[in-house]
Amino acid sequence: MSVVGKEFLVGPTGYTGTLAYPTSASSGVDTTKVLEQRPEMSWSREGFYTVTRRWRGHYAAVLKFSQGGATVWDADGVNFSAGGPGVDGATETAIDYDEGGSMATLSVTWHSRTATGGPGENLPGSTDVSQFSSLWQLNGNDIEKDILYCPLLVKATAAINSVASGNGNGFGARVKKAVELFQNKQNRSEGTITDYFQKKFYIAHTASGVPQHGIYYFDSSETPWTNLATYDAANSTTIRADLQTLCEDMLKGVTNFPISQFVLRNTKNTQSTSTVSFANYYTDTNKMWNTKQINYMIYLDTYDSISTGILPLIGTICTVFGNTAKWLYRTPTINQNQNGTWTVTREWWYADDYSEILYNDSTWTERSC
Repeated sequence: MSVVGKEFLVGPTGYTGTLAYPTSASSGVDTTKVLEQRPEMSWSREGFYTVTRRWRGHYAAVLKFSQGGATVWDADGVNFSAGGPGVDGATETAIDYDEGGSMATLSVTWHSRTATGGPGENLPGSTDVSQFSSLWQLNGNDIEKDILYCPLLVKATAAINSVASGNGNGFGARVKKAVELFQNKQNRSEGTITDYFQKKFYIAHTASGVPQHGIYYFDSSETPWTNLATYDAANSTTIRADLQTLCEDMLKGVTNFPISQFVLRNTKNTQSTSTVSFANYYTDTNKMWNTKQINYMIYLDTYDSISTGILPLIGTICTVFGNTAKWLYRTPTINQNQNGTWTVTREWWYADDYSEILYNDSTWTERSC
């Protein structure tokens, strides 16, 4: 908290550098001390405060104090480093000189969770006091998948494997190969199809046997085709009919299909004097994070000891996706802006299916939902 009326020694006995300002003996005003005034405060419905703390004294003392000349720290640890108080998380700093006089006022503004303001309170839970803002978003993300990963082929593969483990492996690829063979005028033995333009494509036998004037690729009396009926006899006809329809779509040139996924995005803006190590943001890129690790990341960035409330976004992610859902952490984008500030954008892409061979798991700390 601020200490109204507290004096800060700035003069020759408390500053080892050269004091290039008038002394109290020559000016009649004590140039070794600044006095903190009553703070100004406002707040928003979101629970954030804007706190402006002010120190007043001789212009030389005020300037020296703003440059790191105080010999003591106040209750919140305010001792401005050379280059201004931006390194203490302040969002705005100003020195106002009295017109026609030797006095001046230093004003420093923080956006804070508390009604006091001070270093480290710029955002709740921030470990970098130079951080200015942090925005978390759960957005839609449209991607295209290969036709082999369509729900029908996934279901058919699982159905076959549930009856005879391994029989369904590569089933989608075999369906795709059947289509490619027919397009290349080849039968299931890779021989040339005679009278190709008079033939119809069949993925398998029809109920009445070999289709007339047609070419088939799966034998309906053998595995893996028979496994479909064993799995779900009542719906096996529908599954087979749907596979035939899917193949006809592939013959029309359909190779991919769009799906809507999720992407979790975090955008941070830092002060121009930020000393944050950007190397930390590259930890565990191109690795799979689970929801518990995402939960811990957001928790660190949004939780503070004043308010136990955290972003509702955590509850949304935990409820919709669960603890074990996987997210691919992509390489972050780091921009240095013209005003000297930095913008860091990080993304985690939700993965409903992925290869455990191609991606390693993140080792980040977990926090269960």
